[in-house]
Amino acid sequence: MTDHSPDKFEIAILCALPREFDAVRALLDEDYGDIEPENESDPNRSEQPRGALSRSFLNIGLGLLVGVCAGAPRDQDKEDILLGDVIISTAVIQYDYSREYEHGLVRKDTVSDNLPRPNTKIRAFLKNFETEHTGLELQKATSKHLERFYQPKKSEKWGYPGLEKEEDMLFEEAYIHKHTGADDCPLCKQNPKTCEAASKAEETDCKSLGCDREKLIERQRLKTIKTDKIKQPVPMLHLGVIASGDRVIKSSSLRQELIKNEKVIGFEMEGAGVWDTFPTIVIKGVCDYADSHKNKGWQRYASATAASCMKAMLEKWSVARQARGGTQASAHTQAQSPSGGAGGQVNHFSGNFHNSGQSFIGSQINSGGGPINL
Repeated sequence: MTDHSPDKFEIAILCALPREFDAVRALLDEDYGDIEPENESDPNRSEQPRGALSRSFLNIGLGLLVGVCAGAPRDQDKEDILLGDVIISTAVIQYDYSREYEHGLVRKDTVSDNLPRPNTKIRAFLKNFETEHTGLELQKATSKHLERFYQPKKSEKWGYPGLEKEEDMLFEEAYIHKHTGADDCPLCKQNPKTCEAASKAEETDCKSLGCDREKLIERQRLKTIKTDKIKQPVPMLHLGVIASGDRVIKSSSLRQELIKNEKVIGFEMEGAGVWDTFPTIVIKGVCDYADSHKNKGWQRYASATAASCMKAMLEKWSVARQARGGTQASAHTQAQSPSGGAGGQVNHFSGNFHNSGQSFIGSQINSGGGPINL
């Protein structure tokens, strides 16, 4: 592709965290150079990045929000969800958009309040992956792309951490991550926020804190990985509803309430903000279970699995596009990362995914301000 002007890009890849961006970038191959939008000197550059993106790149027809999320213990088919598995959105609900009643908060659920369904093109595309054959193809392609993160000098940083570094631990819902003696601590009984030990416990991993291993929930797939010492387990892909809100969920009771009432399988913070900008698919690797035991030890690996699934899906999208009679031989992509530096720069990169699976990367442009916490 010789014309790299903004109106030639059709797919946007958005990331909220630097490590998510790094994982996506690691799977792209060729540098386009700087791509400057026409309104670079616009005095309104401090607007939300998604607004600048949609105005600078007018032909974006698909957005991929790629990164990490929290996961439910199981999907709607009762399959276990492990850390590093990938969740693909069939819909997004905004769990923090609610009304307050005497008996508590109730999510707004009218037609005008809800986020719209994905368009028919995306629904048909995702429906393919619910079939055993195509779903298995996507999983195999994801695993193949994930191998790049196991190359020398990369595996230590991006590889599966579950055997040596970070254990995949899912605790019983009622078991809370808390400091020793918390049940008898007067400060915790009055207000845990005033207890220094409680605050320190929040930043301490389960192994160091001594969380009770008798409260762990055993899962057969994880047991097999540990018993057979599988260093590169194949992440499973789960399609379902993702809950999006303005805060991190660290409550197993809230998690279970959303699972019960909304049938969600994943939890994150950016999807609702992107959803109305352009047609979007959320692709997130699971890095915790939305409970009090969460830590950041799985974020890099989860970023890598999500990026690998993204590339596999783009290859499928390109083939589907040709089947729909696309006029060009490839689907052009443009992706946005977090802001960099004190000036509020937002970095972008661009790519072109051919039928052969080849992908390209462009360098940074400035077209907005602030982190992409949409």
